[in-house]
Amino acid sequence: MDEKRPSRRKDKDNPYTMNEKDGRFYIMFNNIDNETVTVEVSEDVYALFNTFELEDLVLMNEFDRHSEHSELGE
Repeated sequence: MDEKRPSRRKDKDNPYTMNEKDGRFYIMFNNIDNETVTVEVSEDVYALFNTFELEDLVLMNEFDRHSEHSELGE
């Protein structure tokens, strides 16, 4: 499938992948049997998933920049 949108870092809890091909929008995820399922969605639903992904990215960046990641020592 065409990947026209930029490659983004994904949260480890993000279970889906978004794709666009020939003006159609798809969401791919693994079901309970670990089989890849591809679902065609409307542009509005695709935009919502895109918004959720961007919000996750903002939270990950904020955590990386402003939180202390050091181990506690003496």
